Amino acid sequence: MTAGDESDRSTAGTDGDGPEAADAEYAKFWVNTEDDDYEPVDVTNVKEEWENLTIYLPDELRDEIELAFRETSYECMRAKNYDLQKLRDFYPLLIVLGLESLESIEGEDVTDILAYSAAEYEFE
Repeated sequence: MTAGDESDRSTAGTDGDGPEAADAEYAKFWVNTEDDDYEPVDVTNVKEEWENLTIYLPDELRDEIELAFRETSYECMRAKNYDLQKLRDFYPLLIVLGLESLESIEGEDVTDILAYSAAEYEFE
């Protein structure tokens, strides 16, 4: 995706119909009014203490997730001096945001979003 594509997407979906509507912002925003710092979950070894879930992703999507982790980790370190961990912090964050987004999606929009995803990430 190019920088121009990103600005085009910010206004996409405002009319509520077509595949562009699937690109709307669905995630909720959380505001911490007490300015408490995040305390990492008390897990010694995620691989031993948490359940395993294997997922299969196309290369393009997996690459985007890796890039998103690196960018988010960098921003987190820069803003809060917190070393974001992929298994303990980032993957649960990704899933929580995805689940929150799904709550706002109408059933008929699912296939539009799948079509958009397939085109955007070149699913084969």
